[in-house]
Amino acid sequence: MAFTTIPAADIEVGKPTKKSIFDKIKANEDDHETRITNLSTGANKVIVFNSEVANLIQYVNGSGELTRLFLYKADQAFSIVNVQVYVLHGGPDGDVAPTAGTLEIDIKQGTDLSSMNTIFSIKPSVTTFGNGDTNGSVSFIVDGEKIAQGDWVQLDITNLQTGQTRIYVDVYGEV
Repeated sequence: MAFTTIPAADIEVGKPTKKSIFDKIKANEDDHETRITNLSTGANKVIVFNSEVANLIQYVNGSGELTRLFLYKADQAFSIVNVQVYVLHGGPDGDVAPTAGTLEIDIKQGTDLSSMNTIFSIKPSVTTFGNGDTNGSVSFIVDGEKIAQGDWVQLDITNLQTGQTRIYVDVYGEV
């Protein structure tokens, strides 16, 4: 549906109004409201983490964990609706595909940085090694996806695949 201009000839003074004019007005109003709804839906998106993480080899300790990789402070309350982690390789650095193991991330939430708790009952993980491979669905603890205004949100890598040097993380929510 798109905006339709009403021809001047249809609205001349002294001419009777036609049903077609009211149909056009209604169609234009419906189109207008649909566009407003679509815009407001998009405006509710909160990007928490959306970034490539490279050169992991030099930052990971012996256990394969990387704590507090990213931090986000919520400026409004929202619910996390998407969590994806992707295997990346074959980039400009010539990195190669991981060869074994599981890539796993954790997202923790807390009112202060000293008391952060996981939001998942099952953490996002990837067990395949293809470029762009990603996790399946995730499971939150009860109300774990709900982030209050002022809360801290932290991204940790809890396990890397053997030889993994890059990942991509995409986490967003809705108000």
